[in-house]
Amino acid sequence: MPTGPSSGISSLRPDSGGWLLCACDEADAAPGAYAEDPAVIESLGRKLRRWQPDLGDLRIARAWVGQRTFAADGLPAIGFDAERPRWFHVAGLGGHGVTLSYAVGRLAAAMLLGSEEGLPALAPARLQAAPTARVPS
Repeated sequence: MPTGPSSGISSLRPDSGGWLLCACDEADAAPGAYAEDPAVIESLGRKLRRWQPDLGDLRIARAWVGQRTFAADGLPAIGFDAERPRWFHVAGLGGHGVTLSYAVGRLAAAMLLGSEEGLPALAPARLQAAPTARVPS
């Protein structure tokens, strides 16, 4: 997965009398490291001027950083834990939790009820060989 400023603006929508703009960039960061990167904010301004020139003169009123979790291979982990069969994981959605919530919720519910086996590519057991999980911001 890429790190640093992303190649485009991944979210732009009206919000509270202004605009909500998201770079959705990825940079490795320790848990709890919530420092805005001025380079990302500058890059976002350049992208806005390029892709939305009519909005290019807007000023940024405030900025914030959020953290997203990823598994080592970049895919979500959905399913029962191989070592603790009563534990069920839905993790590593990489900031797509709201977008994927309906489908992931249905899959998880079916798996928990025993009516669905799940997807081997998303099984948490695949991560046991990975020594560490990737943690971008």
